[in-house]
Amino acid sequence: MSAGANSLSPLGHPTVSDDGFLSPEFARLSHNRRFAILLAAGLIAAVEIASRVSINVILPDMTGNVAADLDKISWVLILYNVGFICSIALTPWTTRAFGARRHYTVFTALYIFGNIGCFLSAHNLTTLLASRVIMGLAGGFFFVRFVIMGGLFFTGKQRLVALMWAYVIVFGMQMFYPTAMGAISDAFHWNYCFLLDIPFMVAGILVLRWLLPKGHVRRQPWEVEAGDYWGAGFLIVALVALQVGTSRGERDLWFESPFITTLFVLSIVGFALFVWWDSRPENALPVLHLRHVFQLPPLRSAVLSAMIVGALLGAGLYVIPQYLRTVQNYSTTQTGEFFSLFEIGFGTGAFLTLSVFVPRFGPRNSSIAGMTLLTATFVAFVYSWTPTTPSYLTGVLLIAQGFAQGMVTIGVANSITTVLAPSDIWEGDTTYFFVRQLGNTFGLTAVTTLFDRRMTFHSSRLLDVANQLDPATRTTLSSYAQLIARFAGGGSNPQAGALQLFQNNVVIQSRVLAYIDISAFLGALCFLGAITAVTLRPRSSTERPAIPTIHC
Repeated sequence: MSAGANSLSPLGHPTVSDDGFLSPEFARLSHNRRFAILLAAGLIAAVEIASRVSINVILPDMTGNVAADLDKISWVLILYNVGFICSIALTPWTTRAFGARRHYTVFTALYIFGNIGCFLSAHNLTTLLASRVIMGLAGGFFFVRFVIMGGLFFTGKQRLVALMWAYVIVFGMQMFYPTAMGAISDAFHWNYCFLLDIPFMVAGILVLRWLLPKGHVRRQPWEVEAGDYWGAGFLIVALVALQVGTSRGERDLWFESPFITTLFVLSIVGFALFVWWDSRPENALPVLHLRHVFQLPPLRSAVLSAMIVGALLGAGLYVIPQYLRTVQNYSTTQTGEFFSLFEIGFGTGAFLTLSVFVPRFGPRNSSIAGMTLLTATFVAFVYSWTPTTPSYLTGVLLIAQGFAQGMVTIGVANSITTVLAPSDIWEGDTTYFFVRQLGNTFGLTAVTTLFDRRMTFHSSRLLDVANQLDPATRTTLSSYAQLIARFAGGGSNPQAGALQLFQNNVVIQSRVLAYIDISAFLGALCFLGAITAVTLRPRSSTERPAIPTIHC
């Protein structure tokens, strides 16, 4: 195909010029300009990832200010994920409809608009939740688009060098953000944390508006057929129903609730209609080219591994903020510092996997090694969780968890992306991230359900043991009452205070035991991940090492 061609293939893929670039417009750009575009796209993606992870640090602070309990405040995460997963699935279609530069402009503006809405929602839960939906709808696009750019802008060793520099920005932000958001929340108020995103987003989009050429793989608006809209509608209904149903199921007693039952029925029907609509031969430009995607061997062999990686990314940090804030009473800033330790480990593991492990040992072996190390880390957590676990031990384990998770994330992703043809990168990468985000949803649902049920179980068992040890229990309550009578003054009620202290101890110990159960579950999931990683595509002895790509 000539370098001047700029069209869509019969399957709807962007056609690829002879030198391997996405379009003639980008093929004519200088190396430095493409490198600057990739860094700007990496900055925007880095901000979204860092903010999405760090929101866990300030979530306890948000609860009281918007008059919400833990049940209501969970919608801050649920609704963001609803928008996020819909955005990922629709990225190829929306990019074809808008064009890259306009796409970035519109979605960055939406994300900033959501940031401002969250900032103005210090005491309004409804505005906060609406703003989080907007942020999620914009946020799912950024990293997928950034990964696609990295795969199409550069070839050979140039790709590795460019991605290494982008990697510095992505993981640098992830290390910086948790501590920064914690410090801002402690010094000012949690809603000021959302202003942190805006300067970086503005800087990134200004650079992209300046450097991105017009008409990059841009389809004229009248070329977007009705089939695209129907397919998008079916997929959105299915994803929204699935996300809300899985997130709310445990709180609403699953299928005992007509609301949850209706959501799952809608999800199944929506997915069925989507698969039927987008698989029809007469639908030339569907949202996702399912017939083509299912023909890609790397994707088929890595579906389960991708879902496990997503589950680990979603559930792996579930315990940490709750343990640090509710058991050991760390401040928001201190909790953010622990999160930063995890990100340091994650960045180090991802960097070494990207630059050393994958080129030398291949993505399959790197994935197996990472899953094995992650299994050992969660086993160590099982034997380390106590109400008084030393800070240094928690920090070391978080670094080890981050390192192993970085290895797994990069290893599994590269088992897919390094063998995709340029024309398959668009929907191959999008499908990978979509499947991984589904795993994220299922993993987070599993651990929240496990926490609620094991917390109830351990509380009842501990109280049962306390009743059996009645003399020791009475002695403990008497000691508490004497302390309260001595230090609380004449207006206190020592017996009621002693009972409250005893109940608090039961709650704390129940939480710790539930966290131990979650760590055991995640360790078993990692062991399953190591087994499934064996099915990943190995590098043959005659194949040249592929240039790895970065995914997180």
